[in-house]
Amino acid sequence: MTDDTEEAETPSRRPGRPRGSRNATRQAVHRGRSDPRRSEAPPVKTITYTPYEPKSSTAIPTDIIQEIWDYYDGHLQWCVFEAAGKPTPEWISARQKNGFVDCRRGDFDGKLDYLCGPDGRMVVGGLILMCRPRQYEEQARSYEKRKAALNIEQMKQSHSEQGVDVSMPGGGSHPSARARNIHKQSYEPGPVKIPD
Repeated sequence: MTDDTEEAETPSRRPGRPRGSRNATRQAVHRGRSDPRRSEAPPVKTITYTPYEPKSSTAIPTDIIQEIWDYYDGHLQWCVFEAAGKPTPEWISARQKNGFVDCRRGDFDGKLDYLCGPDGRMVVGGLILMCRPRQYEEQARSYEKRKAALNIEQMKQSHSEQGVDVSMPGGGSHPSARARNIHKQSYEPGPVKIPD
């Protein structure tokens, strides 16, 4: 075996793709990735930053709330009817005893129909939209103000008569300690309407 016979046995072939094959004459299937520096490429979009502002699924526009208060004499409130899948009928019955009723499709001339479910009730998650008359709401607000003022007066009186429970010899019930229990406070009403 000489070197001449080894060359004859291995066919001579060029590296790479064979010339003249069917694939070489066919048109390209795709044009390839476009170069953004080329003039025929579409213009690049300018990206502007917009912060994420979450929207509440229970949000109702303030102009609709004000219109319901002014023209329909109603106060809206979202009330819990289930917590973590567990029904809470006692919370709903307490609201109904204080004048609240369920809002349904068609109430308020259909202004809140976008909140309605297939059954006609305004339910979002475990909350239901309820409404009560304006007179009931005004009574409830005045009651809450009286109750808050009474709590403050009771706290002042108990601090001046009984003292504050502290962990020191004699505690806060000693007459000399009670003599210094003075509640200094002031109240300044804010603006009627907050400017935009």
